[in-house]
Amino acid sequence: MIAKRVVRSALIALSMLFCTSAAMAQAHAKFDPDTGLFRVEYKTSTVVDAEFSFWRGEWSWLGLGLVTSVVEPLRRYSVRGDAAEKMTLDADVELSEPGKATWALRLKEDPERATDVFGTIIFRISSDALKRKGFDPVAEVRPDRMGWSLLLEPDKPPLTITFDKPVESLSFEMGNRNEIRAYLLQKNTRPDSLDLKMTVSLPGEFVPTLSERLGEKKDTWWASDIHWNRTPVDLSFLNAEEKPAGKRGFLHAVGEDLVFEDGTKARFWGTNLSGYALFQGTTPELVRNQAKRISKLGFNLVRIHHHDSAWVSPNIFGAEPPNTLSLNAASLEKIDWWIKCLRDEGIYVWLDLHVGRKLKKADGVDAFQEIADKDGATAEMKGYMYVNDSIKARTKEFADAYLSHVNPHTGLAYKDDPAVVTVLITNENDLTQHYGNGLLPDKNVPWHSERYLARADAFAAKSGLDKSKVWRSWEFGASKIFLADLEHAYFSDMTSHLRKLGVKVPIVGTNYWGGMNTSGLTSLAEGDMVDAHAYGGTNEVEHNPRFTPSLMSWISGGAIVNKPFSVSEWNVEPFPVFDRFQVPAHLASVASLQGWNALLQYAYTQAPMNGYASVGNWEGYNDPALLATMPAAALLFRAKHVSEAKSTYELDLPEKVFTGTEVNARTSRAIRTLTETSKLRIRVPQMPALSWITEQPAASSAKQITDPDFDAIGEGKTSVCSDTGELCRDWQQGVFTVNTAKSQIASGWLGGKTIALRDVTVALSTANAAVAVQSLDGEPLPQSSRLMVSISARSTPEVQGRLPYLTEPVEGEIRIRARAGLKAYKADREGVLSPVPLETTTEGYTLLRLTPDIRSHWLFLQ
Repeated sequence: MIAKRVVRSALIALSMLFCTSAAMAQAHAKFDPDTGLFRVEYKTSTVVDAEFSFWRGEWSWLGLGLVTSVVEPLRRYSVRGDAAEKMTLDADVELSEPGKATWALRLKEDPERATDVFGTIIFRISSDALKRKGFDPVAEVRPDRMGWSLLLEPDKPPLTITFDKPVESLSFEMGNRNEIRAYLLQKNTRPDSLDLKMTVSLPGEFVPTLSERLGEKKDTWWASDIHWNRTPVDLSFLNAEEKPAGKRGFLHAVGEDLVFEDGTKARFWGTNLSGYALFQGTTPELVRNQAKRISKLGFNLVRIHHHDSAWVSPNIFGAEPPNTLSLNAASLEKIDWWIKCLRDEGIYVWLDLHVGRKLKKADGVDAFQEIADKDGATAEMKGYMYVNDSIKARTKEFADAYLSHVNPHTGLAYKDDPAVVTVLITNENDLTQHYGNGLLPDKNVPWHSERYLARADAFAAKSGLDKSKVWRSWEFGASKIFLADLEHAYFSDMTSHLRKLGVKVPIVGTNYWGGMNTSGLTSLAEGDMVDAHAYGGTNEVEHNPRFTPSLMSWISGGAIVNKPFSVSEWNVEPFPVFDRFQVPAHLASVASLQGWNALLQYAYTQAPMNGYASVGNWEGYNDPALLATMPAAALLFRAKHVSEAKSTYELDLPEKVFTGTEVNARTSRAIRTLTETSKLRIRVPQMPALSWITEQPAASSAKQITDPDFDAIGEGKTSVCSDTGELCRDWQQGVFTVNTAKSQIASGWLGGKTIALRDVTVALSTANAAVAVQSLDGEPLPQSSRLMVSISARSTPEVQGRLPYLTEPVEGEIRIRARAGLKAYKADREGVLSPVPLETTTEGYTLLRLTPDIRSHWLFLQ
């Protein structure tokens, strides 16, 4: 026990050292346990990272199976790898000085089995964060093949990587100044072993790795087995006035608002029910109960997703159907019952028409064989549907059957049910960014390519754009305008068909997703609503928006002038991201600031809900880390605890920039820095070649900006705050706060800090955590008679892929300026409340001590 305490104390000291020293040093580096090499950061933005890459034969990738470990915190690490028994890679890493580390590398080959193995260290350079007026650094490679260097700051020593002997080859990859490759083995060299020493030096210091900052699991971690069919939190009062969903009439898009027929503006906090969750194992009674649970968690919108996907069996077409021309009655009954039960709880429904459907030969699709999978039995639709009229006919037939189906439990066809508030034509299926290249002549789909090229020629003739450029989908400029026209033709025809069918609610073409650029928004902006998908990663709280995109900024780059905006999929990956508990409240706060209309987490579950609980990124319904703060986010967003921004900015780019360059959260400082400061909208410019673009009126109060590199924060800052003053994120300290009358939240690297908000002070010893104190009765915190306190730290499955989760307790103190007489209770997995001691401080605050024995994510003061 003494040894554990000593190690834990050392790790906390390292974490505090990091927070202090990182604030002083512009540049720092850290050992990267994922790659076994290193990462260099400047002002919290990655400027250099490295990885091993090995191949065999004709560039067939060879996995190393790397295992890394901390031998001595912030001093020594080990790296071990085995490439299919052909070669082993070992490295002992030592940090000898604050700004210096050495890798003692040993490669050993099996001389008989590894005759075709070769490999390199790839160094990737992202120097945008280093650039400033008069300083644009470029890496320099030594001609003796013994290293390279890069200036991180003027008038300071450079970052240097040196080898103790020449490597086989050292050069920029195909002239790309942002990638250097140091070949350790080349195809024509066959040493049985290689010993090489690599030294990394920088004008800064090496800092703790993430695992060192967080510390190891302790015996105080508890089995946080969230009950999959119950919840101790009950926010169903938020849906009380909506029962049954649809009572307010059909939803319509009015400017940037979603408005029901009775004039009520809608704001949706939602989730996705997906795949097997729809069709397998969930009995009618369980569906009814899950609908109640979904309501209690604060959701009021559910998207029915992956209903048609080929990986789901049975799906909407049944189990192993001979074709996809008819809908399976039993599967429809499952969806009918879900809709009925959700509707009864005041929860609205989003329907997709196409997600992962794969066509079959019996579907009667033209040129089926050239787009068929290897087995020849099924064919992908995405991309091809834009030029193949027979596929479009099949999508219309599906829409007719699906939306005209009468739900026997409601007596209404889906198209006539006002509880169904949105219809998506096709999921993640665009030409401008993702699927346009699949129609090119070199893709071995001649029938589809012929039609694609014919439409490109016709568009060039009609528009006057260069015929030699229009078809070149991989290039910016003319091709992006043509591809937008091709998308619009499809969406416009489908929308007209759906309106004639009787669909009254907003229709969305496809999604803004997967690193799309502004050029991909052109056709999407003509829909009734723009929808985005985005997946973030680890430690988003430390992203410097002047240089680095985040989950929030990837989303905000899709918000269009004068259009409602939804996010039908959001999450972080890869599972289990250690700080995923921070994301719901952060995203809900930014969405409130931006005035977005709907947010749907992906996913509640895509597994059967039958008592056997799956674990993973798409099973949010039993994930303690996500569920701990999901109700807090729902309450904040739906009850409007966070104000909309005072100022609105419109990014108004000329056509040449909008379609001719890469403009997105990765490249645009305007998008990144405005996301958390003021309201941001993107304006689609008028284009002579596209007569169908609807010209949107300028908002009288909006500030027009034309520079994608506009900086709303300014150099030298280490934090970003909303223009309302309610939201602040200090990326250098790694802390995000919400400070409003009814919600006060602190999350991020809170350990060892005191966070003082309007009525709440948080002082924790837990390194990384989230604490939300909120009013449940609509009164400001000091006057509220019912407070909810949500707390969370790390949570990870004890065994990968299986329950239970082990959860780190949040330890420390919360001081709340609360009304006198309140008592505190903790909630267990069954919803049973047990008293928790409260103290009153001399300053009149209510003091709540968080100890490991609380073992709950939710405390209630009432």
